[in-house]
Amino acid sequence: MEDATSCSSAVLDDVSAALRGPYRDAVSAHLEYEVFEGFRNKKALQEFEAALSHLADALMQNDKSQVAHLVCHCQRIAIETTEWVAEEFLKTIRSRFDPYYKYPRLSKMLLLVKPTFLDPSYVELRNMQDLITEGRKLKGNAGTYKDCLAKFKEAVILGKVIDKKTPMCAFSERLFAVILTFVGLLLGWVLGLITTR
Repeated sequence: MEDATSCSSAVLDDVSAALRGPYRDAVSAHLEYEVFEGFRNKKALQEFEAALSHLADALMQNDKSQVAHLVCHCQRIAIETTEWVAEEFLKTIRSRFDPYYKYPRLSKMLLLVKPTFLDPSYVELRNMQDLITEGRKLKGNAGTYKDCLAKFKEAVILGKVIDKKTPMCAFSERLFAVILTFVGLLLGWVLGLITTR
């Protein structure tokens, strides 16, 4: 086994490129996940362990082929983690929009008039969904790694923008008034029963 100091410059150059590129992408995606989700991404940590093992083999054994495995693990972390965050943003935001778009008649019966921000935001949401779809099509090919990651990152950025300008419940004010009206009617009916006895 060779000493790390006798590592060839070709191996060191490849390792350096991997650490500046895919490794940084992986760390950035992992931190984004932890901030978004609030707990550790165990799957990514296992990938980091595997990447570290390949890094050690590349340096200690002067084995250039190990760098490709290091890069592969880092790319997997970056892409899978960023895709997951984008999909979670999409799912969360859609849950706020869907009551009107999936059940328009029920919304109208409950006097849940469509808010003005909904249509333009829905267009942005569709754009976000398209970015995720494009990113998925580019997955699994080392040649399209950067484009794939860029699509997922763009979807995450768009998700953050939509999330900030979309209330937790699109119909919260009107829904509260409808619920308060029903509660008032129910209380009136109960009090009417009590007083007539």
